[in-house]
Amino acid sequence: LLTRSQLDLSLNNDVSQFFDRQAEPVCLIVTAAITRLKNNSASSFVANINIARSLSEAILSNHQNIRNVIFLSTIDVYGLVDA
Repeated sequence: LLTRSQLDLSLNNDVSQFFDRQAEPVCLIVTAAITRLKNNSASSFVANINIARSLSEAILSNHQNIRNVIFLSTIDVYGLVDA
């Protein structure tokens, strides 16, 4: 389990270097995103795209170090339900 201070997913080089350092293939479980409840702005939307792009590029260039990818989406994909 890594925190943002250990690995900033928005920085392409950090993500690629992380996978380069892995001695054995890893299972990547992605739970990082900025939800609209936390920040509903164009900049948070762009930040989420940058995270997805960094991870995608790292996966493609370091595919031998990644065994599986599990991507957990946010509720924003489905919309909020008024209670």
